[in-house]
Amino acid sequence: MIRPLLLVVLLAACIPGAHAQWRAQLYAGVAGSSLRGNIEAERSPIHRLSGGAGMQYQSPTGLVFEPTARYTMKGAVLDGTIDGIPVNAVEEIAYLEFPALIGYRWRGRGGFQPKVLFGPVYAIRLDANITVRPASGGTEQTEPDTTIRGADWGLALLVAGEQTLGGETLVGGISGTAGLKNVRTVDPPLRNVSIGLFVGLVF
Repeated sequence: MIRPLLLVVLLAACIPGAHAQWRAQLYAGVAGSSLRGNIEAERSPIHRLSGGAGMQYQSPTGLVFEPTARYTMKGAVLDGTIDGIPVNAVEEIAYLEFPALIGYRWRGRGGFQPKVLFGPVYAIRLDANITVRPASGGTEQTEPDTTIRGADWGLALLVAGEQTLGGETLVGGISGTAGLKNVRTVDPPLRNVSIGLFVGLVF
């Protein structure tokens, strides 16, 4: 996974830099996440806050390169049975993600500039917990999930727009990721998937 990240960085660094510009950016949002895989439990997404910061390379040709670091919570709500008893379980996996996205930004009207970016994302697990309670109600029990691997990787797609107002550049859009690695050390294999909305500031 490190090799694709390095290739993206080297590609951006080799692009002619006349009038090119590096800028910083901050953003926050909310993401819905779930788990893909062949499991018997019914799944539904969890929705959690996310946010991060990074850099943005802007080329006069329209090329945009954005290496960032962001905090995000992934997982799912699982409805199944344990020893024949219906239960509700919430899997929560906290990650520090490092997307390295490259794409194109178009010149719009009135200071608005749409952009589309795509690239690899590498994630380091910060924490993993699972909360279980009987479906009929009762006491919740939260425990660390020791079956979750320490790292994940996949692909990310970002569709957004930038708007310049009063000298400030605001950004907002949709970001989605699809994990390509099994996040568990036991069967059945599961993979992360998420999509979210975000807003931020480029300066």
